[in-house]
Amino acid sequence: MDLFRTKRLSVRPFKLEDGSDCEEFLSDPEVMKYIGDGNFDFSITSAQKMVQWFIQSSDSAGEIGTWAIVSLSDKKVIGNCHLSVCNAVDKVEFGLSLSKKYWRQGLGTELCEGLLQYGRKTIGYDAVGITHSENVASKRLLKRLNFKFDRELELYGVAQELYVRS
Repeated sequence: MDLFRTKRLSVRPFKLEDGSDCEEFLSDPEVMKYIGDGNFDFSITSAQKMVQWFIQSSDSAGEIGTWAIVSLSDKKVIGNCHLSVCNAVDKVEFGLSLSKKYWRQGLGTELCEGLLQYGRKTIGYDAVGITHSENVASKRLLKRLNFKFDRELELYGVAQELYVRS
């Protein structure tokens, strides 16, 4: 069951069998460079464990969690997105990871617009954006989505920036 759809994407809960699709982006150092502290074990075992964690950490109501991004054209899992509580700022943050071969096609903007709309509907307010200070592409995406820089913070031992919707 889809949580929501956009023109080219669907977002749904992960399934255990999604691990092989996820390996492509979870094992790509460029895709994972700005996730957490950037230190991941890039293997299919790791991808399977991440999918299990995505499933376990998502609430059954579909309000908070990490979900699969599926390309409607080829029915393949091409990334993940999330709404999750960030205790450091006491807010719900949103985010995404997308397979590199789907970059620069407007899918990040399309997905985030849908995710933010879904978040407003389910949790009742806009999520915030948090990104590594060096992640130029994410900062550009946040600005495109009408988010403004709020402040610097440190998460996972890494300099980050908080963005809020204006």
